[in-house]
Amino acid sequence: MSTTLSSPDSGAESRQDGHPSRLARALTSRSVLASLALLAAMLAPGQAAAGAGFPATTSPVMASDIATPVERIGGVDRFAVSTAISAKIFKPGVPVLYVASGEVFPDALSASAAAGKQGGPVLLVMKEAIPDPAVYELARLAPESIVVLGGTATISDRIYEALRKYTKNLTRIAGPDRFVVSAGVSAAVFTRDVPVAYVASGTAFPDALSGSAAAGRAGGPMLLTTKDSVPDAVMTELSRLHPGKIVVLGGSSAVSDDVVRALAAIAPVTRTAGADRFVVSATISAEGFPAGASTVYVASGAQFPDALSGSAAAIADKGTVLLTTRDEIPAPIVTELQRLKPTRIIVLGGVNSVSDAVLTKLADYVTE
Repeated sequence: MSTTLSSPDSGAESRQDGHPSRLARALTSRSVLASLALLAAMLAPGQAAAGAGFPATTSPVMASDIATPVERIGGVDRFAVSTAISAKIFKPGVPVLYVASGEVFPDALSASAAAGKQGGPVLLVMKEAIPDPAVYELARLAPESIVVLGGTATISDRIYEALRKYTKNLTRIAGPDRFVVSAGVSAAVFTRDVPVAYVASGTAFPDALSGSAAAGRAGGPMLLTTKDSVPDAVMTELSRLHPGKIVVLGGSSAVSDDVVRALAAIAPVTRTAGADRFVVSATISAEGFPAGASTVYVASGAQFPDALSGSAAAIADKGTVLLTTRDEIPAPIVTELQRLKPTRIIVLGGVNSVSDAVLTKLADYVTE
């Protein structure tokens, strides 16, 4: 079947030299992506989930293959976005695929750095259902192995067993709390004498969202801590890792000075902090990525799901993750974009997470 997609934004302003402006290209990409998602939904609504015996929760989505300076990877919900991010970056036969809850954030915070090191994506599911888009993506990727993060309170045994049909090697990393899971993810992937280990709050998500991409690029794990003490499992894992250095993310209101002093017994410690999550995000990027980084991922700093999957993709794409508000690009992020001079920006999530106005403004920071 042949289908022609038209864009209502096709009349957007063009440059005097006859080439489309950045705004025009961004709008065109957005319209094509929306049309592709709609087409996919019309062609196969709910088929995969129904066939697998799961409730139809969302329709399949497709990531745009149109190369434009600013692209949006969106979808009807966090599960569709997670799948679209994976479909954009990863090819079938990935060595590993991590499955984490899309309803709570802690398990996936550590997964992104691990998945990035191993060259695989992070897909989000619900406790009792595999959303339709994830079913399609699991079948497309045919991963060599699948790692399920968290215990049965997060992802049920029923869903765990259902994942067996997509791989010959299925494992679960679980524990009594998020800190044990964090340490377990690190222990399963990283060897002793890693160059760096990143440590962030396990009770708040923003700092670790940007930190995961930096940790993955540097070849180290993302480990979680409480504000006032390092959990035993995490301290044991850091001692095993024997990192060259430890980077603590966030100020003393997120990770106390007592924790920093405890970590200093293992390796030299530096703290990346700032007045808010956007300053921290920009600083993590500035410290971990050189100017001229070709791709920048931008996600909401107010919500966690999009950046959870986006961080693993950013590592595979050798890009950084920057946080924004829905309607404005924070000043520290603007400064970092000016320093990075990216040739491509990928916005994660729909307009309820990052508005069209922000997408349009981001085009001004793309270097052609």
